[in-house]
Amino acid sequence: MNVSLVDFDEDVRLMSRVENVPTDTVKIGQRVRTAFAWTSGKA
Repeated sequence: MNVSLVDFDEDVRLMSRVENVPTDTVKIGQRVRTAFAWTSGKA
């Protein structure tokens, strides 16, 4: 799992995860696609 700071084009920065991509292929400045996973909120 990759923990990343993602800068959106709308001048927003979000700490997130990059999933389903091998760690050694993630590059600084790489464009990513946003997806949200809804959970129950229970720990």
